Amino acid sequence: MAETIVTERPHSATIRVWHGEDWYDALPQLVDNAGLPFDVTSYTLELFARPTLDHSVLLKLLSSAEGTIRKEDPTLGLVSFFLPQTDVEASLPIGTWEQFFRMTWVDALLGEVSKIIWTGDIIVFPANDSTA
Repeated sequence: MAETIVTERPHSATIRVWHGEDWYDALPQLVDNAGLPFDVTSYTLELFARPTLDHSVLLKLLSSAEGTIRKEDPTLGLVSFFLPQTDVEASLPIGTWEQFFRMTWVDALLGEVSKIIWTGDIIVFPANDSTA
């Protein structure tokens, strides 16, 4: 991924995960169009993994509400993914799937609003695969 992720425009990102180990990814800093840290304190952050983006089957959902997306320093736009190895193997089969990352917040006028920040592949490798 890039050094920063601008929250004002869509991105493409590939995520790599391995069976046999915990999944921990510190994301690049989330920033606004001016390059300033994007405060995620009041946002719900979610990563959806599916066979294809429009598929009805959900392989795995990571969420800041459940603690699998951690707001490491929310005012600075620093977040990470964390999923224990047992959950990785139980919910993410080996293969290439599709994923998207979205932010959700409550707008005073519109109510609940969601925005997709990026889409891309999530590649799940067997344990100890040194070819990745």
